[in-house]
Amino acid sequence: MISIIVPVYNTEKYLCECVESVLAQTFDDWELIIVDDGSTDSSGTIADRYAAADRRIRVYHVDNGGLSCARNFAIAKCVGEYACFLDSDDMLHPAALKLLLHKIEQNKTDMVIACSHRGTSAQFKNSIKCHSNLLSALDVLESSLYQNGIILHSACGKLYKTKILKGVSFTERIYYEDLDYFYRICLLCNKITVCDADIYFYRQTPGSITNVWSDKRLDVLDVTDRIEAFIAENYPALLPAARDRKLSANFNMFILASANGRPEAASRCWQVIKEYRLGSLINRQVRLKNKAGILLSYLGRRTFARISRLI
Repeated sequence: MISIIVPVYNTEKYLCECVESVLAQTFDDWELIIVDDGSTDSSGTIADRYAAADRRIRVYHVDNGGLSCARNFAIAKCVGEYACFLDSDDMLHPAALKLLLHKIEQNKTDMVIACSHRGTSAQFKNSIKCHSNLLSALDVLESSLYQNGIILHSACGKLYKTKILKGVSFTERIYYEDLDYFYRICLLCNKITVCDADIYFYRQTPGSITNVWSDKRLDVLDVTDRIEAFIAENYPALLPAARDRKLSANFNMFILASANGRPEAASRCWQVIKEYRLGSLINRQVRLKNKAGILLSYLGRRTFARISRLI
């Protein structure tokens, strides 16, 4: 019934916990597809050991191509009616698959979105309660662009109809591939279930892209440019939301580029901030965090950069 996709790259420290969280599921009609993306540690060996012990686990060893390449490879191998993504340093609640499957079949939707939490060690409640809503794809997309509520652009923490997944690919060799992917997969759905059950643990690790500067993090600027262009052409009513998401990305990258000696990137971001900030400031749907940043930006580029570093 469910294909679980786990791309793996040098996560020997956490992979056992990840796979054990799948083995602990109260729903057992699943296949686990592990794609060893050219790991140089013992991750591949660990995955092979699990595959030898359980016929529901399949392991593929491929040359390193990055997260998106590994996910696209696995999508092509899926045979389940439904599919979900699980990162190799994360974990699922034991009732995750059962709950997600129940919700997607109960509401006859193409995707179900649940909650996740972040931390350094998994702490799930023994039992989970779930309140759910049935939303249109456009409502879900708008909420994700405004970054309000529980609807996040992460590919994980969701269950999809596999035929929907096979309709779009992850853009390879970029950062922020989930942000680039979510709006495209979302718009292939007729209806989407959104529930408040905490079923996914996202592990915060020191070496993740959100904790370490790299010029590749500037990919988010191109991603949000593409989102804005696509929305402007196809769903103009959502353009204020797309522009606010673009503004948010440029605020974030302006702060990081300024702090990491990338003045040319910071200048690019500052031009967008000046052009878009008024529109978001007067938009009632924009979250308070963004509006606070906008107000601070009117103090000027240098002052804003100094305040941001202190915060």
